[in-house]
Amino acid sequence: MLTKDYDISIFSAAIVFYILSVFVPLLMLLSEVFRMLYQFNIGFFEENLNETAASIINTILLTKTPMQMKGFAGALFLFNMIWISSKLMNALNRISDLVYVEVKNRNTLKLRIRSFVMMLFAVFLLFFDVVLMISLNYLIGSFYKETLPPIFIFRFLFTDVIPFLINLFGIAVFVLLLYKYIIPIKITFRKVLFSSFLVTVIWYLLTIILRYYFSINKNNSIIYGTFSSIFAILIWLYFLSYVFILGLVYNYYQYLEHGKKRKA
Repeated sequence: MLTKDYDISIFSAAIVFYILSVFVPLLMLLSEVFRMLYQFNIGFFEENLNETAASIINTILLTKTPMQMKGFAGALFLFNMIWISSKLMNALNRISDLVYVEVKNRNTLKLRIRSFVMMLFAVFLLFFDVVLMISLNYLIGSFYKETLPPIFIFRFLFTDVIPFLINLFGIAVFVLLLYKYIIPIKITFRKVLFSSFLVTVIWYLLTIILRYYFSINKNNSIIYGTFSSIFAILIWLYFLSYVFILGLVYNYYQYLEHGKKRKA
């Protein structure tokens, strides 16, 4: 039913293409976000990041980027990175216009500017989201260590269940805001809440599968391991995009059903 009028596979492939096309500027942009996070409180993050994340952060800190330039040159480079990265957001807006066929397509220039503002907001949201999740995990972990006895049920609850729910909530908020603002009609958060939650859960499951694949793939040869990992990431991105568009189409059908009920 959902895929009857849309070739979701093409839309998904288009999103993956745009992700790859903006990969370098987006990576540099996110690198600066993590650099700011790390410098915000170095001791705190060293204590609460795992070895892999700490290694990535250290690599970022040792890599000098043009964004570290001060003054007009740094501001111009930052603007350029956000503008290029916002092509991905613009693609999501365009696909949303294609899904909502009964709604008039938005003006190209206005949509491009809107995508830039949305990308800028997404960067700040990511910054806030990561700080909030790490801080909550730290506070909950400290509470468990200092006040509760080392019983399995407490350890499982405070080190596995609650951090999982916090991470799930952070991703769900991001997806919820995406659906709210890329859809070309005025829509309430309540109407996209179910699709956002469902997409978040499926994204999380797909990510767990990817992590499991990496864990069993680490003993392979460098060449085979590298290519198979790249291939796995591309498939993972494709399925993330596919699920996201399914949620978008689901919201559209809900919008049509709501319109029919109002006419009736």
